[in-house]
Order: sequence, then structure tokens, then C-alpha cells
Amino acid sequence: DWETFRDILHRLMEKHCPILRKRLTNRPRWLSQALKIEVNKKRRLWKKSLTDGTPASLNAYKMQRNRVKGLIFRTRQAFEVDLLNRATVNPKLFYGYLRQNTRNKDPIPLLRTAEGIDLTEDGAKANHLSEFFQSVFTKETRYDHPTDGFEVDTIVETVNFTETTVLKELLGLKESKSPGPDEVPAKLLKELARELAKPLSTLFQASFQTGSLPADWKSAWITPLYKGGSRASANNYRPVSLTSVCCKIMEKIIKQQLIQFFEHNNLLSDAQHGFRRGRSCVTNLLYCLERWTEAVDSGNTVHAVYIDFKKAFDSVPHHRLLYKLNRIGVRGRLLTWIENFLTGRSQTVHISDKQSTKVEVESGVPQGSVLGPILFIVYINDCANELDCDIAMFADDLKLWRVIQTAADEENLQANLNRLQKWSNDWLLPFNESKCNIIRVGKSNPSNRTVYSLNDIPLKEGMSKRTLESGSRLRLNPPYIAQR
Repeated sequence: DWETFRDILHRLMEKHCPILRKRLTNRPRWLSQALKIEVNKKRRLWKKSLTDGTPASLNAYKMQRNRVKGLIFRTRQAFEVDLLNRATVNPKLFYGYLRQNTRNKDPIPLLRTAEGIDLTEDGAKANHLSEFFQSVFTKETRYDHPTDGFEVDTIVETVNFTETTVLKELLGLKESKSPGPDEVPAKLLKELARELAKPLSTLFQASFQTGSLPADWKSAWITPLYKGGSRASANNYRPVSLTSVCCKIMEKIIKQQLIQFFEHNNLLSDAQHGFRRGRSCVTNLLYCLERWTEAVDSGNTVHAVYIDFKKAFDSVPHHRLLYKLNRIGVRGRLLTWIENFLTGRSQTVHISDKQSTKVEVESGVPQGSVLGPILFIVYINDCANELDCDIAMFADDLKLWRVIQTAADEENLQANLNRLQKWSNDWLLPFNESKCNIIRVGKSNPSNRTVYSLNDIPLKEGMSKRTLESGSRLRLNPPYIAQR
């Protein structure tokens, strides 16, 4: 079983994998040995100038000082250019360098509770964040699902975990990937790929056939990821799950089967640009800009509403998600395995060497897992079916718009917002109304504007910061578009 397999790996690591102890240093990464020699030479000349007090020794020091200053500038610049060029291949190295050079070394310097109490100790911060992440879970209520007899021509219910497939995934692992709660590192799995492919394929097949997962695979270490806004507010951190690498390999094989099934049968909305091959944030923006430009060039106005869901990935209710998967053809053992993957999970928040109390996960798709993104876009997929206006999605970011020619078009857009609100209520995926907004593209009359609303809350005018940044990148960096 898994526990026996894991324990054997741990014993082998203890016996044959010595721990490498690295001395912590503030030495810059760009400081080469050759440059260090020049810096030491400068220091020796400085001491000599103090001892001798002669103009010659002082001039020698000044010449070496200026030489070192130029060397430091050129060496650091060359290092950073090389780091930027390798950022797409090794982003971890790039962001590690950024963190090393930022003024604040603590990713979560201080947290403030709702009562105004400041938390500075890592253990207290971890528990506070854990309580907040737990508070956003959805308490699922009963819902009478539609019985419209929606059927698909084909279903998917089995996945084969062959030794060849598992070997391919093991060899493709990134060695720098951090281990999850089972503490089995990716580097070990990759180094022993040919020896471990067969036992892992057997374990995966057994897990799939029984529809059960080891406790290690349903446990997550949470790393709080800062999103923006005040660093003192728990609301401004996103929980990213660090899970078992072995489980991620199994998830990846299942994900490939699901995507092939969804795409082959055209089950995903064409409006969805997130987590799909050949689509991206850029294709989403280009699609919208093309439609809006056509309308404006024809002398019309476009009213576009940007929708933001509240803690979308953490709010997905499990029973409703499983219903939707079943409805589009995910059946049998595959559906049973996904149900077990989603339910009975636990998580602990880690900050430095401290961790929170373990809590049960009541809803959501794990952020940081392999299956999480594809399960989320399945859940949000049918919201487009409720609308008769234009729509574009990138994961949980949704835009809907209408070309405005008459007052009836404005009424239609509000009617679509009302239908989207009903969908949100039925499927327990609430909006973050404070981050939803409306933009008007083209000619419009500022003194007589229709006020659109969600939940009877008027929408703010203006474009989101994320959209502005993405739009600027599109306008200012044509090569970026070509690469995408």
C-alpha cells in the first residue's frame, strides 16, 4: 500500500541521501570569485593608504575603487539580464532573487485582526490566516437540480495508469518542485523514475479502482500568497496548496483524459479562455478588443460589465460540482475518485517554521493542485448558457457586454445581469460586488447614463487594474503577442 511504499522511500533517503547543510550568507548572487578578489584588493589598498599616508598609495586605492565600482555595475547588470532571459524556464530562481533584494524579507510582516490586534508571531499569524481561509468555505444547501435530461453521446469513466505513462510523467518532473506533506521530493522520484514507475502505476490503478486516496494525498500545506492591498489584512492573501508530488502525477494523467474528453466533445464553452491549450489572457483580451472595435467603428457604443467572484476557487460546493461533472458525462469510477479527491481534505497554514492547527476543507478546488483549474472551469462553464449577450471568460474573470443602439439593448444587458445573479445564487458562487464594474466604450451621453446593478447594488464605472495592465502590455509589446 501507499504507506509502506512511502516509508520505504523515507528509510532509503535517511540511509543514502545525506543532508546538505548550506551556510546562510548575505553575499549577493552576482558576486563572482574574480570580482571578490578585486574587492579584497581594494580593501588592502585602503588599509595601506591609511598606514602610509602617501599620495601614491591613496591614488592607487582610488584607481582600484573606481575599477571595482565599474566591475560591480557590469557584473550585476549581466547577471540580471541573464536571469531575465531564463525567467520563463526557471521562474523560481528569478523570484527568489527579487525577494532577496526587496527591502521587506518577511512575506507576511504583520497581520491585524478584526478587533485591531496586531499579530507579529508566525504561529499566531498562521492560525489567523487558517481561520480566515476556513471562514470562506461554502456551507452547501440543498438544491433541486434541473432535470432537463441533458445527455452526451459519450461518457468517460476509466483512466489507465500504464507504467509507460507514469514513467513519462516522472521523467518530466521539475527537480526543484517542493515536496508535500508526504515529504517525498520530486528529485528522488525523477532520479529513480525507472525503478518507481511500476510500483507507482500499481498504486495509482489501485487507488482508482477502489475510489480511495491515502490521507497524505488529501492533506495540504498552505502557503499564503499576497494578492495586493494591505499586507495586514488576511483577506489579501490567497491560499496555495502544497500537495503530494505523487498525487499530482496521478492528477495529471486524469486531467489529460478529462481535457481530451471535454475538447473532443465540445463540452466547454467557447467563451472560456482559461486553462485551455492555445488560449490565454491575451486571446481573451484580443477577442474582446476586436468585437468592441468593430462596434465603435460602426458608430455604436459598447457597455461591458466586469464580474468578479468572491473567493471563487475556495467557494465551489462539492456536491454541485459532482452533479455538473456527471451531467456532462464524467461517470463511474472516475467520478467516484474525483469525489474522494475533493472530500475529506485537510490543510494547515505554514509561515516560516510555524504551522497552524489542521482544519477540514469543506468546499473548493485546491489551489495549487493539478485538477483544481479544470474542475473549476467545468463548474463555471454553464453560466454562459443563461445569457443571450456577448461573454468572455478567463477562469473566474468574466466579462459580458452588449452593443448599445437602443434603450432595449440596455434593458437586455440588465436582464442578463439578473440571470447571472440567479445563477450565482443557485450555484453558491457569490459575486464580489465591490470589484465588479462597468465600462462604456464609444460615444455615450454622460448626463443620461443607465445605472446597471448586481444584487441591487449599482455597479461602479471604470476598468479593473488587472485589465488596464494587460491592455498596456498588449499595446506596448507586440512581440509579446506574437510569442503567445
